[in-house]
Amino acid sequence: MSSPNRRRLPADSPAERERKEGRKLKKTYQENDGDDEELASPLTRQSNRLQPTSHRRTSVALPAVTSHPPKLCLATWRPCTVPPCETHACPDVPVPLLPSILILMPSLLPFPACPSQAQRQREGTYEMMSLRALVLVGLTAILCTLATAENGDDVHHLPKFTSLVAKENRQILALSESGKITAIDVHDGYGDAYHLQFITMEPGSIFLPVLLRTDMAFYVHTGRGRVTFISQGGDEEEMDIVRGDVYRLEQGTTFYVKSHPDPARERLRIHAIFDTSEIDCYSALVGAYSNVSDLVRGFDDGVLQMGFGVSAETVRDIKSAPTPPPIVLSSGRNETEEPNWKKEIIGALFGVRGTSDFLSKKKKMSGSKAFNFFKAKPDVQNANGWSTALTHKDLKALKGSHFAPFMVNLMRGSMMGPHWNPRATEVAIVIEGRGVVQLICPSDASGKKIRAAARCQNTRFEVKKGDVFVVPRFHPMAQISYNNETLAFVGFSSSTKNNHPQFLTGKRSVLRTIGVDVLAAAFNVNSSVVEGFLASRDESIMRPCTSCAEEMKAKMKREEEEKRKREEEEEEEEWEREEEARKKKEEAAARKEKEEDERKREEEEEEKEERRWEEEEERKREEEWKEGRKEE
Repeated sequence: MSSPNRRRLPADSPAERERKEGRKLKKTYQENDGDDEELASPLTRQSNRLQPTSHRRTSVALPAVTSHPPKLCLATWRPCTVPPCETHACPDVPVPLLPSILILMPSLLPFPACPSQAQRQREGTYEMMSLRALVLVGLTAILCTLATAENGDDVHHLPKFTSLVAKENRQILALSESGKITAIDVHDGYGDAYHLQFITMEPGSIFLPVLLRTDMAFYVHTGRGRVTFISQGGDEEEMDIVRGDVYRLEQGTTFYVKSHPDPARERLRIHAIFDTSEIDCYSALVGAYSNVSDLVRGFDDGVLQMGFGVSAETVRDIKSAPTPPPIVLSSGRNETEEPNWKKEIIGALFGVRGTSDFLSKKKKMSGSKAFNFFKAKPDVQNANGWSTALTHKDLKALKGSHFAPFMVNLMRGSMMGPHWNPRATEVAIVIEGRGVVQLICPSDASGKKIRAAARCQNTRFEVKKGDVFVVPRFHPMAQISYNNETLAFVGFSSSTKNNHPQFLTGKRSVLRTIGVDVLAAAFNVNSSVVEGFLASRDESIMRPCTSCAEEMKAKMKREEEEKRKREEEEEEEEWEREEEARKKKEEAAARKEKEEDERKREEEEEEKEERRWEEEEERKREEEWKEGRKEE
């Protein structure tokens, strides 16, 4: 029953027609018993606004497509079944527009279902603007998708590849009177990165216990010492190390190092490499290992007290002590004098209950298990030098590792022949002498640089003691020593699985397995030239190369000088262009100022002329007025 005070609307008014349409729509939903309840949702009501209606006789221009998808409701993306009202019509929507329409749908909500003609007229402009925006966003999304698909390899921006890291560029991680730790990070340009640390310990010092977060391979450069490491199972092992030793410690191992109190005061120097690919979200803040004391001190006092069964005073002593540097001087006391809580902490960290259990699992090695480059027989040796490469067959600790240590020692005026690694990246550290390394970048069948190494260039660079150089896989290389110096470097290949270096010279040269005619076609020369090129019967891969390094160094200097001159010329040309542009700008400003002054003068003259003309006209009018007065 309507209220007696309610004003009755005219039957033909827009508001009354809208109210009747709403009642009719509500009745239709009630008869359908909620089956079409979704038709009344805000999304569907919004879709009604986007449909062309018979009242406005408007049409939406959509891009032509070859396929004909089923009729779709713009809001719900379901095949249309029952139109929500007489003004609804489901148009054919091209598939490429669906993502863009979905993007803009949230900004178009909510609106009433089946709007009246007056409302549709008021919203017509907004409706067409929305559809144009949908088409524009859809086309933009398609173009971005195509660009991404075409340049997919360029989406992941790899860091700029650097083949040489000089010793001076190492970062200092720790420095004290007991020792020093420096580090560098290198990568191969293909996404694999490696962290290197150079640990220097004074005689009689200790590298404090750390927990490895990744595999570590190390080489003993100088000095003597002892490595104590504890596996994840809780077994403790000791290994004496000397110059030339190489070993690998697995991820999850806890270890510490003691340098020998050598009266000759020779420092213990260890070169270590860490595989950062095994560290989740590796960064300089996380590091390759964690200090064991920090792991213990991080717990609350109550946890440590109850976990280790010690007094609160002991826990306070542990946590209140200042944090020492990674390398400290040895106190000189033996293990029996060490406090019992140390064993309890180590046992708790590795799941060993009680001191007796810990001691029962303790196992000391009687001899060294490390591999020594200087004591083993080289793989290749002649008058020009020797080289040795390790696998897990030579050192059991390498089983399952991604590292394969190697060492190359070149005599004066010698060369390691051109070769490449098909499955491994080489990270090498120069341990003695100086030399030159030449690196060649690979290319595809068209002769263009491959995409992953697009920023790589054929290069040659000088290396000295302490420098680190990186050679990615499939990059041919050659190492050459000077006439007056030897060149020795130790390194680690990134893979130990089926990596057989491919040589261009010597008895294993890949060129000798290819037919002469094929090589002649490949080099675009006559067969006789190829035969002469391969005529040498020298089968060694380490060959004499007198003055080769000196000539390459001289060439590098010439190239650097030419590059410097080009840069100076470019700077000079740039300066001249800037100077010319500055002069033109000044001339233009002066010309503009002159034109402005002339314009002002002309305006002033025009104003003066106009004032004179006005004064003359005024004078004439006065004279005429006076003449008229006289005649009167």
